[in-house]
Amino acid sequence: MGRRGLIIATAVGVHPGFSGCLTLELTNVGETPLSLYPGTAICQFFIHRADKDAAAFDRSTLAGKRKPVLGQVKFDKFAAALKKHGFGTPD
Repeated sequence: MGRRGLIIATAVGVHPGFSGCLTLELTNVGETPLSLYPGTAICQFFIHRADKDAAAFDRSTLAGKRKPVLGQVKFDKFAAALKKHGFGTPD
């Protein structure tokens, strides 16, 4: 499917201890329409053993969600530093 233009996921990591809804982000950047059906193999999921208590690792805001939700966009320290030096859009 990738060679036909299907791009899958931009956030490909799942934190140890994550509990919630995994959501695939699908984009067709090809020139041909694609049809996907339930059960179509379009991605891989690797599971690794964690050495410590896995629940202590997952602090994401999406943990525990049972339906897909949009993540929050935050003004982080890197954006603040860029703005301080004149980069970015005005308020």
